[in-house]
Amino acid sequence: MKPKHPNYAKIGLLSSLALLALLIVGNRFSQARSASSLRPRIVGVTLTPITVTPQTPNFDVQDPTDLQEAANFAWQEFIALTWPAPAQGPSSFPRGVPLTDGSVPYGKPGTTGQVVFETFRHKVEVFPGTGNPNGYDPTKPDFAFSSIPVYTYANGLIPPAPGINIPAVPPFDNLDEVTQISLNAMYAGIMNPQPTMGGSSHTSQIEKILFQAKANETQYVYVASNKFWGQDVNPNLGNILFNSGQYVQTGDSKTYPPPYINLPVSDPVNKKLGSIEIKTAWRRLGKHDDPSKFYTARVRFYVGTVSNGTPTVQGFVDSDQVGETWGLVALHIIQKTPNAPTFIYATFGHINNILDANGNSVEEPDGTTKSQYVNSSPFIPALTITGAPSQKGTSQTETTTNTPLANTNSAQLYYQNVSGKWVTTCAIPKIDPPLCVQGTDGTGVSALFYMGPVNVNRRLFMIPPTITAANQAAQQAIAAVNNQAIWLNYRLINVQARPIDIDNVTPPDEPTYYLANEVVETNPSLQHFRGGLNVLNGRIFNYDFTGKKDFNAFVVDYTKPVIKGKYLMGGCMGCHGSQGQKQGGDFSVILANGRVPSPDIIQEDETQAAAMQVKAGRYGLVKKPTPSLRTGKGKRP
Repeated sequence: MKPKHPNYAKIGLLSSLALLALLIVGNRFSQARSASSLRPRIVGVTLTPITVTPQTPNFDVQDPTDLQEAANFAWQEFIALTWPAPAQGPSSFPRGVPLTDGSVPYGKPGTTGQVVFETFRHKVEVFPGTGNPNGYDPTKPDFAFSSIPVYTYANGLIPPAPGINIPAVPPFDNLDEVTQISLNAMYAGIMNPQPTMGGSSHTSQIEKILFQAKANETQYVYVASNKFWGQDVNPNLGNILFNSGQYVQTGDSKTYPPPYINLPVSDPVNKKLGSIEIKTAWRRLGKHDDPSKFYTARVRFYVGTVSNGTPTVQGFVDSDQVGETWGLVALHIIQKTPNAPTFIYATFGHINNILDANGNSVEEPDGTTKSQYVNSSPFIPALTITGAPSQKGTSQTETTTNTPLANTNSAQLYYQNVSGKWVTTCAIPKIDPPLCVQGTDGTGVSALFYMGPVNVNRRLFMIPPTITAANQAAQQAIAAVNNQAIWLNYRLINVQARPIDIDNVTPPDEPTYYLANEVVETNPSLQHFRGGLNVLNGRIFNYDFTGKKDFNAFVVDYTKPVIKGKYLMGGCMGCHGSQGQKQGGDFSVILANGRVPSPDIIQEDETQAAAMQVKAGRYGLVKKPTPSLRTGKGKRP
């Protein structure tokens, strides 16, 4: 089966789902450890010119080990994907391309309110819950990628919530995820709705941060041309996914024969982008927020009811119909290129995401941690994080120390681990009886767990100087074009362009190895992710229960085929390897997962165990096909 490649270059994104299930393993690491030992070494950095253009000048990295070059690639990609988009609708939807006539300056959305990345297909437009992708037409070169957005789940179209109308064109930002890959929920800190900016707090938990994943045209065409969105339309899909995942781990092409999932790479010669996914995070803005400092957009989220822990979707809510203003707080971009077959992972965040308890920014606009916060604890309460030993059946642990508890009435971000995935235990019994509770996690382990919220006080791994220098260069380039550009309020956190094995990681490598976004991968299992993840209890590990090192990123030459390298990788790449490549979807978690059955409702409560078990099935936690002892083949459920 030969996948078809688009012969045009439209901009697209690979999500992580963003980052999706992340795993951790490791050597002993404590928050109590002096932050100065984590501070990146300051070295001389030669800036590479960054240009503000609607088409990226970079279609690959020449040296994936060069962090400066990777940072330049990430910024050029970001600029192209945040370029104003052409008008969308009412009859024509030119998705995934920039507006190039100069009618709208960079730093603003297009005339109907979108930038390029927003016009990518949402994951449910690539992997609908039922039927074919919206507009699917195999007679067209793009398989009708440029169609009106339609969000079809397993039960069909979700109706509007009471009082909401069906719009002529749905919002392009469909926020159907309410947790960080089912591990924890994320909150923006105290949020007082501003009546003039909306504030219909009756519709949901007003502080909760919501997420979505999207894919570009290159990836959509690959999926559509092979009918990889569902086994009901491609009966061999289960075998292909299973063999693809098993082959990268074993190198055994006889037991696990091709064809294999192999997403298209970029084409630098013909200036074509590779497979791209994005993941974005959004929150309501309140009376203490200046909407002119955020990229804002019309968004859709879902409401419903929870009975005995089981969520039921009632309907969708479009923010413009209830007078709410939502701002972008994070953007993940991953793209596959010839020199980075394990994808290039770049993550961006708003410059004021991380605040102290008084609402002051902890970092400079370029990402440098301000000196007064360098030695502060990353989390409140402080957590002692001990990496998993290098032996089977062990995992990373977290323990609270005798420090102040989280304050959810401050401006600081905070997270709450889901029921059964608390991970954190209490070092001092009865330090706070309402929050330290004897409980049993998702694997039956009983302990005195900390079940309360945790504030984000600073970044676990501070942004290195190579990245802050790139941020300065990019911000200067953008300001020279438009000193009012909204994107001056965003910055690169870090970028991964090559896999590194945990055994070869040095302290200066840690911020890149453990690439994480403060609002997309927040708790220690995600900020310190590596290896594998136990989705039942939220713990990460280096060695599996058979005693084997849990490699999660594999470099494959599919022309032979041959495995060229294997790594126990961390951060976004490690997560996408664990939940994407090892599951047969290359490094795409949404491809490995397939059809999207249901949106999350914003009322889902992370303290309700039953609801979280339902949710676990939506985040790459699907059952593997049952292999035949002889052929290794199986069916995808």
